Amino acid sequence: MTARPAAIRVRPGAALRGTARVPGDKSLSHRVLILGALAEGASHVRGWLPAGDTLATLGCVEALGVAVERADVTTLTVRGRGLDGLRAPAAPLSCGHAGTAMRLLAGVLAGQPFASTLDGSDQLRRRPGVEPQPVHDLDLPLDHRGAPEPAESSHGSGGAVPAPGVVRRID
Repeated sequence: MTARPAAIRVRPGAALRGTARVPGDKSLSHRVLILGALAEGASHVRGWLPAGDTLATLGCVEALGVAVERADVTTLTVRGRGLDGLRAPAAPLSCGHAGTAMRLLAGVLAGQPFASTLDGSDQLRRRPGVEPQPVHDLDLPLDHRGAPEPAESSHGSGGAVPAPGVVRRID
């Protein structure tokens, strides 16, 4: 039996370019909207699955300032704004019944410099892991704006992790 290395160094790779043809499904349809929103420029999507959950994700992405053009029911062009190009939504983002939208968007929005509220149907609100708590309930040190202080990494030689905006916990 060989010993595993104590640490693994990950280095950036080359840009990912190409075309992939996959059948439309909910999981991929949520992700292509969110990844397209975070990309810079146009992402052309064929085989997108229009369903209640994915339409909720589409509405959330548009509310964050991303233009989405629909050539037909399953063909979209997502006009990505880049990682730092999303805009603060004017109202809470409604995820409908889509737990996938709630989880994926929570990760994206945690790194944005504006506060956002993700909401959903009564059914989604009752699911485990979607009840937010204010940052002051997390026992984190706060700066003069009430935002969490950057936390030092306890893994390897990493540096400070910034935490802009309002941070909420999802258990």
